[in-house]
Amino acid sequence: MGMMSRIVGCCLACSVMASGEIVQKLWKYDYSGMPVETLRDNAPLRDGFAMSFRVGNGLAPGQLVEVPKSFRLECVERGGQTYYERDGKNPALRATIWLTYQPRPKWKSLSIELPLNALGDDWSKREIGVLYDQVNFLFTVDGVIIDRNYPVGTLDAQDGSTVVKTDLLQDFRFSPSVAKVSRTKVEHRSTDGIQFYTPYGHNTWCGDVVVYYKDGLFHLLYLFDRNHHGSRWGCGAHIFHHMTTRDLVNWVDHGPILELTEQWQSVGTGTMVSSGGKLLSVFGWHTTRTVDYAQTVSSQAEKYLGKNPVAVSRKDFAPLVPSGTTYAESEDGLNFTWSEKFLNVTENPSIFEMSDGSLKLFGSSRTWSAPGIDGPWTLVDSSFPVAGKECALRSTFECPSYFEFNGYRYLLMGFTGMWAGKGEDGPYVDKAAEGLDIYDGLGVPFVAPYHDGRRILAGWPNRGWASVLLLREVISYPDGNLGLKWVPELAPKRDVKFGSGSVSGRGRATIGVGKTTSVYGEVTVTPSKPSGRLAIRFRDQSNPSLDVEFQIDLSRKRAQINGITGDDFAAGLPTAREIAASSDKGAGAGIGANLHCLSRNFCLENVRGLEGEFVIRFVLRRSKKLGAAILDVEIAGCRTMVSIRPGAKFDKIELAGEEGISLTGDFFKYPEEGHFDCGGK
Repeated sequence: MGMMSRIVGCCLACSVMASGEIVQKLWKYDYSGMPVETLRDNAPLRDGFAMSFRVGNGLAPGQLVEVPKSFRLECVERGGQTYYERDGKNPALRATIWLTYQPRPKWKSLSIELPLNALGDDWSKREIGVLYDQVNFLFTVDGVIIDRNYPVGTLDAQDGSTVVKTDLLQDFRFSPSVAKVSRTKVEHRSTDGIQFYTPYGHNTWCGDVVVYYKDGLFHLLYLFDRNHHGSRWGCGAHIFHHMTTRDLVNWVDHGPILELTEQWQSVGTGTMVSSGGKLLSVFGWHTTRTVDYAQTVSSQAEKYLGKNPVAVSRKDFAPLVPSGTTYAESEDGLNFTWSEKFLNVTENPSIFEMSDGSLKLFGSSRTWSAPGIDGPWTLVDSSFPVAGKECALRSTFECPSYFEFNGYRYLLMGFTGMWAGKGEDGPYVDKAAEGLDIYDGLGVPFVAPYHDGRRILAGWPNRGWASVLLLREVISYPDGNLGLKWVPELAPKRDVKFGSGSVSGRGRATIGVGKTTSVYGEVTVTPSKPSGRLAIRFRDQSNPSLDVEFQIDLSRKRAQINGITGDDFAAGLPTAREIAASSDKGAGAGIGANLHCLSRNFCLENVRGLEGEFVIRFVLRRSKKLGAAILDVEIAGCRTMVSIRPGAKFDKIELAGEEGISLTGDFFKYPEEGHFDCGGK
């Protein structure tokens, strides 16, 4: 890897880590044990195959291996991923298979890519592998996966003569014996930190997040994603990865809770609970993305579950395909086994532990209760949670996050919904309808306890589906309302100061910054009266259409992030509540433009902490991997906002205010995004 990271042999014991270190457990494939055969006409590819080879620098675009109508390996001038682009050039190896899957006749070709610039200065020193085993189709470099997709169907038969250009493929080896390709765990170590975290690779992201705390160990699950939900013809084919920490600073990414082993499998959001002395990862199978509903167990749920459902084993509903709510269980909290049980039709189940030891499941306008994970599950509320037009922000039923905090119960619903109830049985109040929710630009946020009575929230900002990971700390107020602040343990350091500026009244202060430099800023705001506007602007002088402004309106207690033209303050945006009230279209993120869950331009209301002097902290994080700048803001230690600005290369920061407002800012270098050299070299 680059200076920020490295790969070493796997140590099963958790070692003592340096400050801010993240250890990722990765599979490394070894092709040396596979029996080598000639890739001839009509070679047996359908059940699986593997090949390894090397290529030289300057490989020209064109065909390398062709098994007509079945498999192709080629070099293309410009790959789909630009992370490794150099001097406008982005050559890539592209491997393609052709399949037939009768239920989805349009699903034919499936491709993976390897950006050749990722191989470093001497391409010929890197072993490249291609493996297909009916469930996985992947590229490796020196054994480590660089791209993967998940096929469905049967590999098409060859129709024509096989071509292998061994003059361009050095040390070419082929085998239909995939079982002989072994793999071992290795560790990838990084000091990039958990904020803005993404898993190892160039097209890998964190999707929906689950957090859980027990016995001093904080667990974080995220749906591992490639290409923003692009795998398996846009169906995602996601799996949960499992991370743990004891201090929120040093983490281990243990890899998948479960790996996909059958073509229909794709994991949906869930939760983590303890039940029966075991740690459980509860999730849903998104089976209907791949399999017709009539072939799934969900289609006959009433037959198998009845009115008071008890978990049903797969062997009892075969040959129906598993779907809906299920779980994996672990004795040691790290190694999980799928239960192969069916609990509920909900594909994004949220099961939580109650104070009396029982479990509750929220989903699809119903609440269920059970003494343990296998039931019996009793319907205790047939009208909550609500979604769609039954609530102000028309939230979806996806991904509920239930938590308790200082005598109140809370439920976050997907991208827009939030309810709060006092005590054990007080009625739920729609806080989003009052403009008192805690959404800040993070998608499907999830909250869990942490030690000393704290609550930690995690989520991802929207750049297509899935992106980087961010953590917050939840603040509780006596009236039951909540706020968000940055996690103190993860606060940026003030090590390398590169500038400062101040402005009073209607002036402006300008600070130059490198186009690729990430920035941490602290701006102290001193208003002489509780009114007026102030702004921190980020300018891209090469493309002013990308300029953006963070603005606070003191009198209206609003904060917004919006595009800006010229030197005037950006126009005020409506809040999510106001947008929903003026439109009857869509649900959740589909309500309209300028919603917080779209992570671009949006406005928050009822912002606390704006009386008297207060501090705004921000991080401007440059992400070549995301192709964007990320603006993360904390307001007076009471509220947060995050916005992704695609393509922006800000090189100037401005402070501006109206009469009676003074701003003083100090600016520091923030750690840069780590660079992934594939294969860990």
